[in-house]
Amino acid sequence: MKSTVYSIDLNSQDLTLDLYNKRDSCDNQNISRGSEIPSTTSGTPTSSSRNPILNRSISNRSHYSNTLSTGRTLIYLIKANLGPGLFAIPAAFKDAGLVGGSIGVPLMALLSIHCMHLLVNSTEELKSRCGDPDMAMDYPQVIETACLTGPKKIAKYATIARRFIKISLFIKELAFCSVFILFAGYYLRQLVSYYYPEQEWAIRHWTAIMSIPALLMACIKSHEYLHILSYLASGIKALSLLVLSCYIFKDDLPHISERPAFSKPSYLLLYYGTVIFAFEGITQALPLHDNMRTTQNFRGWNGVLNTGMILIGCLYFTVGFYGYLKYGDITYPSITMNLPKDDVVCQVVKIGLIIALLINYGNQLHAAVEITEPTIDRHCKKERTRIFAKIGIRATVFISSVLVALITENLDLLMSLVGALTCTFLCLLFPPTLDIITFCHKPLGWFRLAKNVFIILMALVVFATGTLAAVMAFENYFEEDFIYHGTRVTF
Repeated sequence: MKSTVYSIDLNSQDLTLDLYNKRDSCDNQNISRGSEIPSTTSGTPTSSSRNPILNRSISNRSHYSNTLSTGRTLIYLIKANLGPGLFAIPAAFKDAGLVGGSIGVPLMALLSIHCMHLLVNSTEELKSRCGDPDMAMDYPQVIETACLTGPKKIAKYATIARRFIKISLFIKELAFCSVFILFAGYYLRQLVSYYYPEQEWAIRHWTAIMSIPALLMACIKSHEYLHILSYLASGIKALSLLVLSCYIFKDDLPHISERPAFSKPSYLLLYYGTVIFAFEGITQALPLHDNMRTTQNFRGWNGVLNTGMILIGCLYFTVGFYGYLKYGDITYPSITMNLPKDDVVCQVVKIGLIIALLINYGNQLHAAVEITEPTIDRHCKKERTRIFAKIGIRATVFISSVLVALITENLDLLMSLVGALTCTFLCLLFPPTLDIITFCHKPLGWFRLAKNVFIILMALVVFATGTLAAVMAFENYFEEDFIYHGTRVTF
């Protein structure tokens, strides 16, 4: 059989690997159809005679290129986690208060790092159990393999678990597309309103205008073109962060006593949704780890994962703390909207961010479409039918993302809802669950088991309460008397 080697794709928001539509090859030296799957873990049933579904699933997988150096992996990890969520952290501090935000962001960073370690550690164990450490595994395949090699009672849920993860990833990509196009609408409204103050269109009108260039990005099917454009988006965000820092520290900052230490309890769940929205990069841990030449440098105490995520956490904390300290309750959903409207440099920054958001939109939409391609290829035998089906999926994702942005039209609340609804499962709930299933044949110890159960229960609670809080906030938002942080919200 033909062997395929994958190389990493560097998107500005998501390091999307082409794993969803290329599963027709495997390594002849390690795995062949119908052969027995070796196991390095005693007591774990993995032979093809006992689990033919696992054998068939593994035979359809491919291998990564293993070409990334440690330094490049660190850069890509930081790059993957520095999306538009970075500029939303000061608004999250507004929901939690100065002290509340200062406590919550480091805790969320540590929890995110820990869950990434759980995911990577389980993946290494599963690859070793399957006898092929160089095997390519994406998030859905990891969950499927864990179920198939775990307790017999769980094996029958492997397909359901894999499909659930794929659906969660698809919803996440779709939701992020809506956030990006709404972000762009906010920037466009602010730019135009400075030169034409009499223009009092609602935000949905500006979002509808931004859907036109978003449609052009949605039509780009080439992975290579989107890959090249992602470098431009990353450069724009880096320059925007530099300009933002200059304006935050340009004048004397207010004293910390001028900002509330804690916000109202009703706002804390909105705070959680926004922060988990920013820390959604856990899905990038697997492709980065597997593409490293020296994977042992990824998980050490001073490895790529800890170093990169600690730097990201420090950057999030710095932007959030000083951004909220600077602007207080007038902090916009994106801190860059607080830059002076009459400054030419700031206007250029906002125009650049619109371009970056449109590029991010194209990458996210492409990732969402890729998730559905294996299903289309499996059910559509004719080439013509497959082409029309993929065009239909691309059109559906575009229309759905625009409609969600037009209907919600509140960037603050949309980010909180997306974070609580889509990111909680992928970032907090599945990694500890995967850890329990993968290592259930070994003594976990009471502390490890209790810790995993605690994270799972906490994820379920914040998912339910965070989603409910965001939905109720939307309900209040659409009422005429909605007041947010003492300020009437108008559009």
